[in-house]
Amino acid sequence: GMLGERDVERACAHFAAALDKGFGGAKFRHAQCIEEKEPERALALMREAADAGHVGATERLGRICLEAKPPDAACAFARLERASREGRPGATALLGRMYAEGIGGKADPARAARYYREAAAQGEPSACNKLGELYERGRGVDQDPARDFDYYLSAAVTGFPPAQFNLGRLYANGRGTEKNLVEARHWLGAAANAGVSPARQLLDSL
Repeated sequence: GMLGERDVERACAHFAAALDKGFGGAKFRHAQCIEEKEPERALALMREAADAGHVGATERLGRICLEAKPPDAACAFARLERASREGRPGATALLGRMYAEGIGGKADPARAARYYREAAAQGEPSACNKLGELYERGRGVDQDPARDFDYYLSAAVTGFPPAQFNLGRLYANGRGTEKNLVEARHWLGAAANAGVSPARQLLDSL
């Protein structure tokens, strides 16, 4: 949308034209355009882009491996670790998730917290939310209601729905902050509008 109205279809046509003319940098973007209609072709292009050094493609491949049924932990770790080293906070947060959930090995919440903290410092909202959950439950870190509130707030103000739900829940219960039903309804409403069903249930009960 930098040159006018956002137009994904037109953008994808340009990425396809660039790819046809041999511009390797278009592989990642074109792969994103055809992921739903041509998943195998998209995956092949994504691999080519990643192997050529495209860090966004590397992270995307790591996520694909992680979300496979069952997860391909070795593939996910190799791709995400590489993307994390190259400064992708989203990849760092996903590494935290692997350690938090024990994907590919034994769960290690303390190590997960370190990855989440690194990604949160770079402004990754999912990492802030997950770090808040660790502080709330005392997993891998000391339980600290004030800190989990702060991390949820940091993620919620960016528009991240799971954090908006968690923040609304804390306001509703008066945990880590003073009870405030006005704020609770505000954040739970935002999460519910984004499709977080537990937020709607809690909102209805207030």
